Amino acid sequence: MSPSQSTGPSSDSKPRKGFDFRIFCINTMLVCGSLLFTFVVAEIVLRVLGVEPKTATALNSYFQYDPQTGWTGRPNAAMRFATTAFSGYTSHGPDGFRVIAKPYETASNVVWCIGDSGTWGWGVSDGETYVDRLNELADEQTVFRNLGVCGFSSAQQYLLIRSLVEKHPDQIPDTILLLFCGNDLPENVDWQDQSPPRPYYTISDDGTVEMKNYPTAMSSMSIRSWLKRNSLAYNHLNFYLIFAKRVLKNRQVTGNFNVPPDSPESQWQVLEYSYTQIRDYCRDQGIKFVPVFLPGSILRFGNTLTPALNDYDERTRARLHQVTDNLGLDLFDITEDVRDYFTIQRDESERLSFVRDPHFNAKGHRLIGDAIWSRVRSTLNADRPMKAMVP
Repeated sequence: MSPSQSTGPSSDSKPRKGFDFRIFCINTMLVCGSLLFTFVVAEIVLRVLGVEPKTATALNSYFQYDPQTGWTGRPNAAMRFATTAFSGYTSHGPDGFRVIAKPYETASNVVWCIGDSGTWGWGVSDGETYVDRLNELADEQTVFRNLGVCGFSSAQQYLLIRSLVEKHPDQIPDTILLLFCGNDLPENVDWQDQSPPRPYYTISDDGTVEMKNYPTAMSSMSIRSWLKRNSLAYNHLNFYLIFAKRVLKNRQVTGNFNVPPDSPESQWQVLEYSYTQIRDYCRDQGIKFVPVFLPGSILRFGNTLTPALNDYDERTRARLHQVTDNLGLDLFDITEDVRDYFTIQRDESERLSFVRDPHFNAKGHRLIGDAIWSRVRSTLNADRPMKAMVP
């Protein structure tokens, strides 16, 4: 048989080795050690350079567990609140809500401003929220309370209203303004990302809506939550991973990384159910309930707003109008106020939101306060003169 026909192993061939568990463990330890070393070096570099976190790490200092709503404001919390996008000094009063400059206990007209981080005043200092602006414009006998709580859905807002009325029946407001945010829609049915846990709604195939996870049990802190609050390296890494995930989802669904997908109809049905609960409860207490709509994309992008984002705002706006019309509610829609600002100011217009953060800045809060005041003042006491608008 010729060498080319030989089927046996050659004299210089090496026998195949089997799986070596010891070598596998060594390689795994080397990889993990390299990643840990890189993580530690990044942490040290970020701290030496004095880099701020990408996402908020102080929120656990401002809020605490509450069985009724999931979480609530921590009384008398006060500190600098900063990320790479902003820096402000934020403080709570003894009631656990954002401080205001006017006492509400003796006021003849009291308005509750309900909402999430936009109402609470994410990133702006004390005295710069739209609620503070409303208090500047109102007379001494009219007080707007800031009852915004970061991350609250409309389900939690309903429970907050009910809880406050039951605890303080002698402090029932005349009017409740509820600032709608697009995040309310998915957060109302949030049963997956329960960090921390919150009450939420479920909707069955026949359209029946039920509230779940109420009262809410206290949760233990996860490793991920601890790292987000205590590690700058993880905080930045987590921010970019979430951003990339959102961009990929937007591109997959809408074909545009900047345009989010429309909320499913089931989420709008749940929102209408939640607003029905709030409307009926307020009606029983003699309180006027008024939702408020902000055009989020216009506030964020101003004159650089794309047609696709404008259409997204318009679809959301039209659907919220449909909900409030179905329930017989007034809706304070300040879309045109925001558009007029950018139309009149044009190239001289200032940003109304933070750079790389969708929340509105002090300028945005001021415009929102002016727009809401132009609508709400007629529902208070029409014979009272309005204070001059400060430019």
